[in-house]
Amino acid sequence: MSINLEIWQNLLLWNNFRKIYGNYDLFIKYRVVVETKKLSIFDLGPKRENRLKLIKSLSDKGKSSVEISDYLNRSNLKSPRGHQYTPKLVWMTLHKYKKRLKRFDSYKIVHKSEELCIISNKFGRPE
Repeated sequence: MSINLEIWQNLLLWNNFRKIYGNYDLFIKYRVVVETKKLSIFDLGPKRENRLKLIKSLSDKGKSSVEISDYLNRSNLKSPRGHQYTPKLVWMTLHKYKKRLKRFDSYKIVHKSEELCIISNKFGRPE
């Protein structure tokens, strides 16, 4: 199905929040300032991401750091640096992962405004 050129141009005008009334152009100018820490988060490899999700899921099931480290060591999973897991390492890994998840979802709208702009067009619209 093809779209008529006239309809296509009207859709483009609508996307710019612009309306034309007689010899006036009306549009709304939005300004939003968002503060976030999400941009400071780098991507993790899939292997590391899965290991962190596993540790978090075990913790959510009520397992202690000792139980989680024992489980990981029995499964022959090594830390990113190739060491065995200790309870302290599991606790710190969980702590940092929870901070990462919190950072990923946090944002704050610092400023927002909208303004109606009216521009006079004395010479009319070209046809």
